[in-house]
This record gives sequence, C-alpha cells and structure tokens, in this order.
Amino acid sequence: MANSNNKGFIDKLLKFILTIICIVAIIAIVVGIQTVATVGNWVSKLNINGFDTTQLSNLTKDSKVPYLGDVTFADLDFDPQENTVFDLARLVMALSDGLNVDQSEIADDPVQEEHETQVKDKLDQLLPDQGEGEKDYLSILQEPIVTATPEQVVYSPNEIGALCNVMIGQASDSTNANLQYLADLNATICQISLQQTDGVKQVKIVLSVDISSMKADVTANLPGFIADRLGDTLYITYVGNLTANEGVLTSTSQQLVLNNFDQSQSNLVLSVVGAVAGWSDTNASEYVATTIGEVFDTIINNLGKVGILNGGVANYTMDAIDVENSQIKLITHVE
Repeated sequence: MANSNNKGFIDKLLKFILTIICIVAIIAIVVGIQTVATVGNWVSKLNINGFDTTQLSNLTKDSKVPYLGDVTFADLDFDPQENTVFDLARLVMALSDGLNVDQSEIADDPVQEEHETQVKDKLDQLLPDQGEGEKDYLSILQEPIVTATPEQVVYSPNEIGALCNVMIGQASDSTNANLQYLADLNATICQISLQQTDGVKQVKIVLSVDISSMKADVTANLPGFIADRLGDTLYITYVGNLTANEGVLTSTSQQLVLNNFDQSQSNLVLSVVGAVAGWSDTNASEYVATTIGEVFDTIINNLGKVGILNGGVANYTMDAIDVENSQIKLITHVE
C-alpha cells in the first residue's frame, strides 16, 4: 500500500493544523464560547492560507476538512455544529505542540555510529558482496543467512536498528514493500530497545521522519509565532510483545504513538494519515504498526533463530532475548 501519497500526507496534515490555528487564534479574540459554525460570519471576509472562511458557517460533521482530500470532520471525531471553537482550539494546539519535541524526550539511548560498525563487523563473513566491497544487506530481507554449522551471534537492539538504517539507505523500488514504505517516508531508526512489562518481553522501536522541508513550504507565509510551534521531526514509537516458536520471533503491536502524544491523539493523527494516504481498507494505526513490526521480525528471523547454542546444541528459548543485558542471541540457519 505504500505509494507517493506517503510523502504528501504530512504536508497536508500540517496545512490543516496551521490553517485551523490561524482561524482559532483570530476567532478566540473576538468571540466567546460559540460553535465553529456560528462564528463563521465573524470572519466572513478573511482568507487564511487559501481557506475561504465563509465556509465555516456551513460546515457539518460530514464536511470535508480543508487540504485533506476526502477526509471529513467525522474522521476526526469532531462536529462543527456541536463543538465549540475552544474545543477545536484545544485539539489543534495539543497537536501542534506535540509536533515540536526533542529527540532526547523520545529516545534516551539512540543508535550511534559505533552500532553500525559493530553490526557490519558481525555480518562481514556472512553476507555476499554487491560490488566495490559493499555488502548486500538487503539480501537479509529476502532470504535467511546460512552457515555450514550453527553459529551463535549476539546483537544489541541498536545494532539491529543501525542495520535497518543501512537497508533503508540501500532501498529501491524492488525492495521489500515494508522497508520501501519506511524509505519513502525518509524514516530513520533512532532507537531499538528491550523491555519487560508484566512478565512479557517487548521491543520498543523509535523512528524519526524529517519534515523540515515540508514545514518550510507550509509556513513560508505564516507569522513566526505559528511556524515556531512546529518541529522539524516527527517521531513514531512502536511497542510490540515478543514471542518465539521454535526460535522464530514474532512481535505483536501493543502501542503506536507519535512524538509525545497520548494514544488517543496519536490515533486521531493516524486516522487522518490513513484517510489522506488512501488506506481505506485498513486501520492506519494497525498498518503502520504492522509495517514496523514486520521489518523487525524479518530482519531477526533471517539473521537466525532466537536461541542459545551450548556445545553445538541449539536451545530455542526466550531467555535468548536478554532484557537485562540488552542482547538478542541468535543461532544462524544451517545449510
């Protein structure tokens, strides 16, 4: 389902947020608590970022949202005939504030250059060359790594993150569709970490998407106090429960949030994302979570099976997912 709309949805979402911020800021100065539709006449002569504000008095729950194609206010769970302008203000300000965060707030143990060096060293003898001494890291997404005899290889979660970033850099239209989706978004893995909740082992994956160029286009003609509300990076955090069957790892999505939004705000933004990107046949949050989870699962399972090798004997056990020491222990596939 990845397509050219992936790059455009953030642009459209920012336009929506910025337009409504402008409208709300002006309306809030001149009126009290009124419905959005009622205050339409107060701003009938305004034209903000190309949006004809005379439309405000005619908006209904089924009306299309400015800049968002076929997305309606119903998709946002917002009724212009019932909600007040301040309800809209709270929604939009929460979203706009949430679009400006520091990476340190989201990823406290980020992927470093050393992680890329370490994972490349471990794979150096296991992967074929693709020319000029560069290894074909994308081959890991296509088929398992095999060795003559089983070998134990231990990876840190951030080494897997660094490997994924290398793959994104090598991606092309013929690549794994899930990885190509991440490449289309110009995504980068900021951090992969292990954690345990209620006895269940989990993986946490943090991605960043650079929206600086999109933001520059959207905010070029807007006041600085509005443009400054928006950051240059959008962060996506995936948390999945980990299980393994005979060493084959599966991550099952438990949470997917954007920046420091709560779950409901993230679901709201993702519902807009899904509608704009044309994902009408699936839940947007589920689609994004599945994409991230399947990339992680495929990399791990093609690198090896989750297990501990002792005296040449493979023990496929979840103890190989070592949360305390931040290690993923894998046993290579055998020819």
